[in-house]
Amino acid sequence: MKDKKKIYDTLRKNIITYKQAMTIKSVDAETDKEIFIKLPNSGTGVIGRPEASQVPQTFGFIVVRKTVYNKCHAVDLELKQINPDYQLVVAYGYRSFEIQECGFAEQLKLLRGKFATKDELLETANINIANQKIAGHPTGGAVDVTIFNMREQRYLDFGTPNGNFDSNDIFVFSPFINDTAKNNRKMLRHIMQSQGFLPFNGEWWHFSYGDKEWSFANNRTSALYSQKNTEYVLNDIGEKCDIS
Repeated sequence: MKDKKKIYDTLRKNIITYKQAMTIKSVDAETDKEIFIKLPNSGTGVIGRPEASQVPQTFGFIVVRKTVYNKCHAVDLELKQINPDYQLVVAYGYRSFEIQECGFAEQLKLLRGKFATKDELLETANINIANQKIAGHPTGGAVDVTIFNMREQRYLDFGTPNGNFDSNDIFVFSPFINDTAKNNRKMLRHIMQSQGFLPFNGEWWHFSYGDKEWSFANNRTSALYSQKNTEYVLNDIGEKCDIS
């Protein structure tokens, strides 16, 4: 058991920290104007399925920035080169600031008293649920994804359910999952990275583009997207996109 804890502690060290992400102070005003797109919930291309995640949703549908949608579409096409029955499913896209803030506050409450310093508490809570000040989901730039086999009508095995935090095996490189799940994680990670997404090592399903963590990892001085409230997002979709 001690060896297992040591392995998980090592995996936690390979994650961009809250302090590192907070070094990104500004947002590009032009890229931040990019519109939001509502993903279709059916079809054979990339789709959005909120029910594929166990995390509370903001809407009953999936919304992301336009570039993120285009990149997910490209990932879906790459998957179909591997297997024509594969389909990229986005289980979470945009998340309200309020849900993110409450989730982080709950983590602080659960972990309080277990660490010697406030910084340790803050950083550990941030790994579990990102601090609202740097979180990518409220920007529309982060996605939680999985792969669906349309012919077999099942999700591929990734070792743990999408959005379920009951096990530390959600860490991408957990050695305690079966070989099929390891290979599926490797495939998903490779294809998402090929489209410029930044993988989050703490959750096999989470990838971001344009947020502060992505910007830090890409040696940028500013992020592409800022966080938006739900009213802004809904108005942006309704006015600028055909969401039928």
